[in-house]
Amino acid sequence: LGTLSARLGDDAGAEHAEAELRRAAQGDAAPAGGPAATAVVDTVRRALASDLVYAVRAHRAWRGGRAAATLAALEKINGEAPIELSANSPFYSHVAERYLRAEALHALGRDQEAARYYAGLSEGRFDIAFLAPAQMRLGEIAERAGDRKAAALHYARAAQLWRNADPELRPIAERARRKAEEGQ
Repeated sequence: LGTLSARLGDDAGAEHAEAELRRAAQGDAAPAGGPAATAVVDTVRRALASDLVYAVRAHRAWRGGRAAATLAALEKINGEAPIELSANSPFYSHVAERYLRAEALHALGRDQEAARYYAGLSEGRFDIAFLAPAQMRLGEIAERAGDRKAAALHYARAAQLWRNADPELRPIAERARRKAEEGQ
């Protein structure tokens, strides 16, 4: 809710979610005592809550056009979770934050670093929503670097991923298709 509120410009909602997440990160909502398994789950849950505080901050900064502040918030995310959680949860995998990090790096002109994050958005099952936009950015980065062949490949991948795009994305898909053809 916090990142959604931030993306929609609902600062009050984002601030409320941040406060709730801070309380959860401190363990205020945690059950007292319990077996070791409960302690591990509680530790992981609190770590996620702490990470999500920074995620909300990053999305708020991005909405405000502050790429450096976005990156600073994202760099505080630890992302420490067991692999079974990271592989099976968009929250524990921080897929939206990984994409946002790439966008912030790109906005700051740090394209080589951004490209590594964009390219990494193909490894997890929750990355699918970001594959086409990441391929578009990789195409733009390659094109700016003068690598027309690589740019064409990325644009072609984006066009293929968006081949059945919703109407509002069709102009972007068409742009990707044209760019792919130009680079070949």
